[in-house]
Amino acid sequence: MFFVILFASLLSTSLSIESNFYSEEACLAKNGYCVFEEECSAAGRAEPESYKALCTFQRSLGAICCKDFPLEEVNCNQLHNECVEPEKCPHEKYNLGRKGCDKTRICCAVR
Repeated sequence: MFFVILFASLLSTSLSIESNFYSEEACLAKNGYCVFEEECSAAGRAEPESYKALCTFQRSLGAICCKDFPLEEVNCNQLHNECVEPEKCPHEKYNLGRKGCDKTRICCAVR
């Protein structure tokens, strides 16, 4: 029983939700990002349903439009950048760090 509880505890602390939704024009036009509702702040979750529904094409996947979402929390995919091997990023100034990429890649601001 102890091992089951320990495993469940480790699993719950190691998993974190990270949206990989693409930006939709309607949401971007209102300065928002398509993210899981749990990732949006309380203020963002309080927005009217008409605002949260601006991620129309990904709504069935759990995406809502959230304007109160810290940019530093946005991952590489949401920024429309690409996860690449460090040597494939053309210049250090384009290296945005990991931003949700796996351990062997970095987020590069250009392709």
